[in-house]
Amino acid sequence: MNRVMKDTGADRVFVTLNSILMVIVLVVTLFPLWFVVVASLSHPDAVNRGEVVLWIRDLDLLGYDRAFRDNSIWRGYMNTVIYTVAGAALALTITLPFAYAIGRREFFLRKTLTIMLIITWYFHGGLIPTFLVINRLRLIDTRAIIIILGSLTVWNTIISRTFFRSTIPEEFWDSARMDGCTHASYFVKIVMPLSQAITVVILLFSGVAQWNDFFKSLMFLNDESRYPLQMILRRILIQTTTSDVMSLDDLEAVAERERLAGVIKYVVIIIGAAPLLIVYPFLQKYFLQGIMIGSVKG
Repeated sequence: MNRVMKDTGADRVFVTLNSILMVIVLVVTLFPLWFVVVASLSHPDAVNRGEVVLWIRDLDLLGYDRAFRDNSIWRGYMNTVIYTVAGAALALTITLPFAYAIGRREFFLRKTLTIMLIITWYFHGGLIPTFLVINRLRLIDTRAIIIILGSLTVWNTIISRTFFRSTIPEEFWDSARMDGCTHASYFVKIVMPLSQAITVVILLFSGVAQWNDFFKSLMFLNDESRYPLQMILRRILIQTTTSDVMSLDDLEAVAERERLAGVIKYVVIIIGAAPLLIVYPFLQKYFLQGIMIGSVKG
């Protein structure tokens, strides 16, 4: 006879309270995003008067028109795509072989390299020494520094090593070695085909970091033609919120710019975040895999 487990009163109370908490978290998380979208589509005067809260007031695309009229936005998009694709590919090329190497127990430098890697997690050389080294290498104001800097991170290396050690059975290496495989051929022909999950995770983590980063560009780029999208949006935002002392003839233009400043703030947020917001729902499971790697082995 099948026994049906019935929820107790405590179970129902727990589920109810948990559902209420999740709804509150959902509202708190989604409201800022919804407000930014609504404000970017509303009339500037309605936004400045504080009339925009949940719904669009007087639909107006003037903010988007002013933002996209700037050709530098499209150039910034192209630069960001280049940095994201090249940076993620380089991160994958460096991280996975390195993680595999320090995960092999027979590798004599495994402990030394792991300790050196962990030390960089807690101690940094500092901005000035980093700048001096990059300047000595003549990488200032080059695209290469944006792609190279940060391509190897401790977090990505650790989760990759954990994946290899917990997912790829050691018996595979024993069999491959009996067939004459070297570590290089074993990694390329056996490990990599079995590591699609961690491959996608590293690509996503590195790609998102590259897409959102602007500090490297702020510190090491001088030529605006090489600026990524985040730097272009930062410039537009600054231009709409600051003004120099101008003649009386320019007061009308200044007033118009200040009137649009609030809407343009929300527009540049949407422009910068939209690609990731569109892509994330399709790739969410891979982010979850990255978080859960190594936590369960079955």
